Amino acid sequence: MIYVAETDKRTQELLPIYLYTVGMRHTQEYIDRTTDSPCYHFMYVEEGEGVYIFPEKCVEVSKGCVVFLRKNYPVIYKPKGNVFVTAWVTFDGSVVDSLLKYLQVGNYAFFESEVSWMIMQNIYKLACNGTPNEILSKHVYELIVTFFSEMNKSTTSPLLVQAKAYIKKNYQSDISVSDIAGALGVSESLIFRLFHNEFMMTPVEYLRDVRIENAKRLLTQNPDMKVMEVATKCGFSDAAYFCKVFRNQTSMTPKAYKKLHFY
Repeated sequence: MIYVAETDKRTQELLPIYLYTVGMRHTQEYIDRTTDSPCYHFMYVEEGEGVYIFPEKCVEVSKGCVVFLRKNYPVIYKPKGNVFVTAWVTFDGSVVDSLLKYLQVGNYAFFESEVSWMIMQNIYKLACNGTPNEILSKHVYELIVTFFSEMNKSTTSPLLVQAKAYIKKNYQSDISVSDIAGALGVSESLIFRLFHNEFMMTPVEYLRDVRIENAKRLLTQNPDMKVMEVATKCGFSDAAYFCKVFRNQTSMTPKAYKKLHFY
């Protein structure tokens, strides 16, 4: 659903920041904003994968990523595969540019922020319930400051972000630490050190967790899918091994986990 805020010209002139539109669960189509980008834009990837194309680079995103797009900066965004579902908050105002300058914000940003996503959901609910513009303005300000403050404080290595993205993209395949290191052009020892410092686990353990989380999602969303099929889709070639790993992680078998959600 899309909510368009009723901000007339007078409201836009008086409010330093104002909400323009907010929406959720939108099947994102191809959008070309190389000549027309009238508002500042936060987007959240609810499902699937997408691609953002800027004059100088191309960025791929997946579920859980929050995207910021600056007003009047050229961008094309589109689905990468069959599924690309987004939520968004668009906004403008006389102080936005100076606020972004203070927060040292570039033309775009990509960062996984559950807190920012929660604020976006709250803005949507408030807008749909007819909340006054000045209250919505306060929450948009909160979103801007929260997202960029959290991103600027993050000490996560860019290499670790790339490694996590590689795993998220390729967990269905038979990948190894060597494959991850090769894709990033670094040594395996560096990959091990990055994951140990951030998560206190090995890259293989992180990959296992990603596979199990996706297996849990498939089990709860597809009641007719067989365990072997779930195992294969999550990168396990052996159903018995998958069941063993799943039980170690959840204290129940895949069948029991599915039954818990459907019966």
